[in-house]
Amino acid sequence: AERTAIARQLEQAQKRFEVGLIAITDVQEAQARFDTAEADAILAENIRENAFQSLVVITADASIEQLAMLGDELKLSLPDPTTAEPWVSLALKNNLDLIAAQQDLNAARFERDKNSRGGYPTLDLTASYADNDVDGDEERGDFQQDDLTLGIELQVPLYTGGRISAEQAQASSNFVSAKNTVLLQTRLASQQSRTAYLDVVSGISQVRALKQALDSSNIALAATQAGFDVGTRTSVDVLISLRETYRAQRDYARSRYDFLLNKLRLKQAAGILQEDDLFEINRWLLQQ
Repeated sequence: AERTAIARQLEQAQKRFEVGLIAITDVQEAQARFDTAEADAILAENIRENAFQSLVVITADASIEQLAMLGDELKLSLPDPTTAEPWVSLALKNNLDLIAAQQDLNAARFERDKNSRGGYPTLDLTASYADNDVDGDEERGDFQQDDLTLGIELQVPLYTGGRISAEQAQASSNFVSAKNTVLLQTRLASQQSRTAYLDVVSGISQVRALKQALDSSNIALAATQAGFDVGTRTSVDVLISLRETYRAQRDYARSRYDFLLNKLRLKQAAGILQEDDLFEINRWLLQQ
């Protein structure tokens, strides 16, 4: 859209130059702005194509050609709970990365405790029972014999070539590493949930501020274009105003998508992201 608008301005500048209303420098400035817009459009198209390819990898669906746009109406609501601390508490309880690290720690603790007993003597109680058919003689005949054996078995590992001590050292090292990972994931869960909460809250103000900036840019562009039509503003003034207006459009659009993504990131950090949350976002995307 920006490239098309600048192309129209370039065409107007060329026509005005041909009839002697403006200097050649205005045409050259318009041409330079158009070339920049052309390069930006090529870069944006490349980014868009790369994003589509990434989406194909995630969804395994190569038939995707176009995505629904975010509608004009967007509910800018504060997170519930409305303060950061409850979200941090949820994260410390439900964050999936933290839970996984805690499970790894439990497994490492079990292995450490098991290997710590590897060099100890072991005393086992043994028992066996047998029911045998015995061929008797003419006097006694055949009969059954029950044999019950009880015993105690003592094993003392005298030398294992260092295997036991090596396994103990490895298990202890794994336990320490798993414990440090839990501490790290605890800090990350707290930091990520708090940051995501603040991003959602500040995102509301940012969306509103950028919407106001876009409205102001549109008004300024209309005034500049009107001044150009009556000869009080130059072609360069219009080009600058166009640039600022389209930049405001991009910033406003990006802030709205960032707001939605930050809402998802907040629930993900807290470990409570559910399918219904995605359906809610999808309802906003389907609005045209």
